[in-house]
Amino acid sequence: MPLTAASLPSQAPTYATPFDRAVAFCDAQTLVATGDLSNFNSQIDLGGVAGLPGGGIGSGSGGRHQGMWILNITSLDLSSGDEFYRFHLLGSNDAAFGNGNVDLLGFHDFAAASAGRIITPLMGASLPAPTRVHVPWTSLRQGITYRYLKARAVLGGTTPSVTITSWLSFTDQRI
Repeated sequence: MPLTAASLPSQAPTYATPFDRAVAFCDAQTLVATGDLSNFNSQIDLGGVAGLPGGGIGSGSGGRHQGMWILNITSLDLSSGDEFYRFHLLGSNDAAFGNGNVDLLGFHDFAAASAGRIITPLMGASLPAPTRVHVPWTSLRQGITYRYLKARAVLGGTTPSVTITSWLSFTDQRI
């Protein structure tokens, strides 16, 4: 059975995730090849001496943070039937994100066909855009707390093209 949206006239909201430019990777960025989500911030610094703009509980502290990574897709080309889109939230304690210093903190994929999904054949073709996905994340993995975050998209297929707005929303009492 293919994926389908709920049959109700409207779908209930899942999380309160207000857009905050200070923790946004991109706004209406269009990608046609693999690259970073970065037309606002190429990376987000979760720690450091100066807290993130807006302050709030936990701002500027180097501890563990958690929340939702929002992928708001307004356009997604699935027309050739072989396009795929893989979105990665990456963490590092190296601001340069050097090889071997990076870990995967969040992931979601979209594809025109089941064969393009990361786990085939279990996962079906993706729903068309527009769509919004909330990906849970934490800056703690395998006992390491990561300070810097960046978002990367891997695109493939005949005519991949995606327009996306992406940001972080915190659930660790960050107001």
